[in-house]
Amino acid sequence: MHWGHATSTDLIHWKEESIALYPDANEAMFSGSIVADVNNTTGLFDQGKGGLVALITADGGGQRIELAYRKDEGKTWNKLADPVLDYANDDPLHNAAFRDPKVFRWNNQWFMVVAGGPLRIYSSSDLQNWKSESVYSGIETECPDLYPIQTDNGVKWVLSRGGRYYKVGDFKQVDGNWYFLPDKAYEKTDGIMNFGKDSYAAMTYFVQDFGTEANPTLPEIIESNWMNNWDYCNDVAATVGQKFNGTYNLNLKLGLTKEGDKYVLTQTPITAYQDLRDVEHATTFKHVTVGEDNDLLKDFQGDTYEIVAHFVPAVGTKKLGFNVRTSATQGTSIVYDLEEETMSIDRSKSGKQINAKFTEPNIQNKVTKNADGSVDLHIYVDKASVEVFTKGDTVLGANQIFPDADSLGVSLMVEGDPVVADIAIYPLKSIWFADKPVITPKDDASSSAINDTVNAGEGNVTNVDANISDVNTAANGKNNTVAISNAGDITSEIKVGNNTIILPNSKTKVTLQETEGQSSSVKVQTSKVSVAKQLPQTGEEKTSVWMGVMAALLGALSFLFPAMKRRKGNN
Repeated sequence: MHWGHATSTDLIHWKEESIALYPDANEAMFSGSIVADVNNTTGLFDQGKGGLVALITADGGGQRIELAYRKDEGKTWNKLADPVLDYANDDPLHNAAFRDPKVFRWNNQWFMVVAGGPLRIYSSSDLQNWKSESVYSGIETECPDLYPIQTDNGVKWVLSRGGRYYKVGDFKQVDGNWYFLPDKAYEKTDGIMNFGKDSYAAMTYFVQDFGTEANPTLPEIIESNWMNNWDYCNDVAATVGQKFNGTYNLNLKLGLTKEGDKYVLTQTPITAYQDLRDVEHATTFKHVTVGEDNDLLKDFQGDTYEIVAHFVPAVGTKKLGFNVRTSATQGTSIVYDLEEETMSIDRSKSGKQINAKFTEPNIQNKVTKNADGSVDLHIYVDKASVEVFTKGDTVLGANQIFPDADSLGVSLMVEGDPVVADIAIYPLKSIWFADKPVITPKDDASSSAINDTVNAGEGNVTNVDANISDVNTAANGKNNTVAISNAGDITSEIKVGNNTIILPNSKTKVTLQETEGQSSSVKVQTSKVSVAKQLPQTGEEKTSVWMGVMAALLGALSFLFPAMKRRKGNN
């Protein structure tokens, strides 16, 4: 296992970079974290300068913590020769499950939380020499995290257990050692971070240290989770047939709010996602009364959208919610039960089912209405996922779904007395392609040649989509030729159905095999380029040598989350 690398300026649009860290003599590179050593506490950087430091799990014959540092902008990482922590020598428990270091700076020193089994906390002045501070036999988890959040009554600390559960408390010194001390409400129980199945291994991001007890300087803390589950992730690719396995949850801003006599965690989608809303084509309803037999959303079709809904239920309203990605036989149900006070996601009819664990409904109990008796539902629907937020973002659930491409409907569900609703559904813009002209061939394209040309300006990305409308031609396997020519360097992507091939050479001719219902597109980014498409040629064409290259590249580009032997499940 390697460490990948991606960069973003807004946490929405991402650019994949070169691989950052490779396996070494201590074997695979498992989870870890990166900090900015601004003051060069490690002594690894040039005088007066700092840099980035990574603490990494090395999984070989028991787990160890390695250190790597970087003096440039992430292009080159240098590893220290020896691990900075070894379970055999540095773990009071001598437990080989010793992984997932998360590091932060507080009170002018570094701290690290490590788990895999019981939680351990370490401290250091230089990120290289570590002291054991405390061990928690009653808290077992993977991918632990510990971070402070400002409240009206001062700083509170949140201990995340793999992004599934959490505790709120204090982080302080007791008899010379640092301890996490849960609040009374969390001594014997945890809060639920996500009641859905597909949210795990949470990681938080922040851009500065946390300051000191006397002068806390708490940054905005953003969380991202792995959207998958060890109960079925190894079966997804074979069952669904897609070229990727899992994704990431929405990036969430973290906070705390008071609920009764305890603090509860809030997880709110970052505001940048609102920039993806297609406001012009939104479907909105204001103060509409909706009952059981409604067809309010019958005209809406889509596979990528955001729902913002506010309901005022009547005394006799029993349930309310939405069915998303629906067809005659499919749909995912998102339901708030007012009588039972539960929030649920049921994907038993959502599409392809992976196994019995996948099919089980996801339910969170004790979800009360708002103080005024109303109910809010905030839902993000994507091609292969759904994420639900309610109760002031203190309750959320995330699930993968695998509906058919034509399951595009959505409906509003009410059981019992009618509700008064405000609803907005925003189609969401893609984060993958720029809004550039799309040229589509004539609908009557058959065996005659039709050429379409588009010029890409300097630095622009242009998408050209081609569809074969003659079903007989497509079914008979006729070829679609795409020719690319340019005056300089070119980066191009050839897309057939759901498969993408990147071709870096400057002049390329590719023969694409079309099948019914699929389309081909060419994405070109270059200084000066023209792209010409030609839909099916008369007569037989020879299979291009590039077809062999395509097959090889498709195999290389297929992405699966590795089935890591270290994982025991969603602790």
